[in-house]
Amino acid sequence: LTSSGGSIDGTGGWAVALSGGAATVGDLAVVGSGSAGYDASAGTLVINGGSVTGTLGPAVNVSGSAAVEVNDLAISEPSTSGLALSGGTLAVTAGSVTGAGEVGVAANAGTLSLAGTEVSGSTGHGVTLEGSVLASIAGAELLDNGGFGLRCDGGASDPNSSTVTLSPCIAVVAGNASGDF
Repeated sequence: LTSSGGSIDGTGGWAVALSGGAATVGDLAVVGSGSAGYDASAGTLVINGGSVTGTLGPAVNVSGSAAVEVNDLAISEPSTSGLALSGGTLAVTAGSVTGAGEVGVAANAGTLSLAGTEVSGSTGHGVTLEGSVLASIAGAELLDNGGFGLRCDGGASDPNSSTVTLSPCIAVVAGNASGDF
């Protein structure tokens, strides 16, 4: 599936859901979905440009074995996380996450790459890495979030069984309420 342009407004659930196969979406505006803006549990999803505003769940939710590439997506005011990763692979280049109701970027399993992306104004942390995550952050801006700019945690239930690997970590971090790291 390949789609370009248009808008999806006020869905009761996911605006775009992928559970297998491949899809490329370009310059789509998602407004006010009742769950995640984009949800991928398997297959390959490429998001090129566009925006996600005011979702009741994460703007982009990645789980299972999904491989998701996000390029220059503007995310604003999701009620939970802007980007959520609980499995699979999420590669984000450019774009922004602003005003997330919880954490800007939350990863607790899988592989995360965050490059040239601004995460700002979240009520919680800018980026949280916990559980078993392999992550790289390069050229990101983690600014003015309600918690830490970047929080790496072994996991509250059993910190001895968690592994977070972060390499490299190159970011501009400032103005975060709890501190930068």
